[in-house]
Amino acid sequence: MMIKEKMIFALLGLCSLGACAQKKTIYNSPQGYDLNHPVRFVMPDALQEISGIDFKDGDPGTLYAEQDEEGKVYLMKLGDKKAHHVKFGDKGDYEDLALVGKFVVMLRSDGVLYDFPFDELRAGKIDHTSKWNDLLPKGEYESLYGDPATGELVLLTKDSHSDTKARIVSGYVLILHTDGSITRSNEFQFSPASLAAYSGMHHAVFKPSALTRNSRNGEWYILSSVNKILVVTDSLWHVREVCRLDPSLFIQPEGIAFDKDGALYISNEGDKHVPGTVLKFPFHRIR
Repeated sequence: MMIKEKMIFALLGLCSLGACAQKKTIYNSPQGYDLNHPVRFVMPDALQEISGIDFKDGDPGTLYAEQDEEGKVYLMKLGDKKAHHVKFGDKGDYEDLALVGKFVVMLRSDGVLYDFPFDELRAGKIDHTSKWNDLLPKGEYESLYGDPATGELVLLTKDSHSDTKARIVSGYVLILHTDGSITRSNEFQFSPASLAAYSGMHHAVFKPSALTRNSRNGEWYILSSVNKILVVTDSLWHVREVCRLDPSLFIQPEGIAFDKDGALYISNEGDKHVPGTVLKFPFHRIR
């Protein structure tokens, strides 16, 4: 096997036949979850490129989702073969969404945000969409979390020139006000270098593709589709666990959310041969 091929296999968490005979990849899970045995939901064709997902107040009865290319929000019950959709804007590279209070917030990959009333979404016709430019520095963004209790919106940069140079991931806290306006509140930095002590991946590329918070303990769950890892931090962004994801299950993990019962959901984009999926991982109490 050539050196380039070995590097590709290593990045995907795979190995050659000879190496596999010597060492089998172990895929660990965060406490309370088993990431190796999901309940698997196949998405309709319209959500082959499913990205962000969320639940309203943690209610798993309706999944709200968006895909990368169209200005639509999809609503469905997991297991349904079709998803209803409502258009909120023009085509674009949309990456995540958050349901916060009376509003739905959408994130475009360039850091532009949109919000519109949740009631209009449920009614099937969105008449009032607000667009928010220049709240975030120039860069690429894919992860958005909205706190329904405080109205805070938390975002992590996936890629930017300044972050790459400083070897950090920048985070930003915005406030969604009761009138639907959004303002910038705070910023912070997260160091990917701290991942090495937990994962053994000393030169891992960490590019956040989704973000959520576990309401049971305040821990942050951060997906990186690049290298296929799930990072768990405490409320102050100190790393607690790094879980490598099985690439046969997590084809392209792009969305993450919890429901009110503590179950964890991760969405995966599909391709021409594999459908998009949502994987559910029930919470098991730690004894």
